[in-house]
Amino acid sequence: MIGPQHTALIARWIDNESAIKQGVQYHFSLLFRASRDGYSINALKQKCADKGPVVIVLKVRESGKLIGGYNSIGWKTEKLGVGQGTNDSFVFTLGDGRSPDGAKIARVTSAAAIDKDVDDLAWHGPRFGKGPDLWVRMNSDQSGEARKDTYESSIVDTEGRFRWTDCEIFSVVEK
Repeated sequence: MIGPQHTALIARWIDNESAIKQGVQYHFSLLFRASRDGYSINALKQKCADKGPVVIVLKVRESGKLIGGYNSIGWKTEKLGVGQGTNDSFVFTLGDGRSPDGAKIARVTSAAAIDKDVDDLAWHGPRFGKGPDLWVRMNSDQSGEARKDTYESSIVDTEGRFRWTDCEIFSVVEK
């Protein structure tokens, strides 16, 4: 679903840079693809838990847009505990995926300080924020939810539930 132009943009966001640097300074390695590995939380946990920083990308069924998030601490199979989390995570849209013009990032708001929900795979799938700003249910329903709360802005045009057609998760390792 994503290519080098997308990984370069996401790398720029990870480094909080205003311009894309020459050469991507991260290696994006595909850990999980729902259409290949299965639409279950157990398959996702087996492939993605305890792998360090990750990027998740979804293709939204209704709009065809690519949305996702970056988790700088990675997912665990259970919650880390009260007060744990990160302020380095973010959610994003890559628009239709063809042009960088539709791309938009939303970082953790200063009022939220940290995203305490980003570390959790214990429920039905990856989650970003309390809203949840992005929650991906890993089941045959292939649904998700997006509501602005912990992050600066919404990454979907219409907040609420949505359906997705595929999901990819990448480990992100500094070169």
